[in-house]
Amino acid sequence: MNATVFDQQLVWKCNGAEAVPIGTIGAEGSGADIVTVFYRPNEIVVLARWTSGSSAADFQGDLYQVDAFRLEQASKQTTFRAVPAMTKAFGDGYDGVLNGKRVTFPYKNAASIRKRLAALGL
Repeated sequence: MNATVFDQQLVWKCNGAEAVPIGTIGAEGSGADIVTVFYRPNEIVVLARWTSGSSAADFQGDLYQVDAFRLEQASKQTTFRAVPAMTKAFGDGYDGVLNGKRVTFPYKNAASIRKRLAALGL
């Protein structure tokens, strides 16, 4: 079983079974790079990154977003539901220069995301 990204759409695929849509990673211009995917009991957590290189924008650097999706099964059908509380727990994921000031997003890998979730009791 694994999670794959097709055109910003996450898909769950088990050998010998149909693919199940998980959710969509929000687009920030160009396509996102998936930095990490990890699993928790009945959840998939995804860290995506977009690079901003526009000199006209107030931000230059990388924008990160943590998304989580909860596995649900009803009538032998597998579905996933977004968990917005987890995304909100990480806030804006700016890592670069924002409005002329250096900013750092501290959650750029699975270990740091897991630690934050544990600290929040999520």
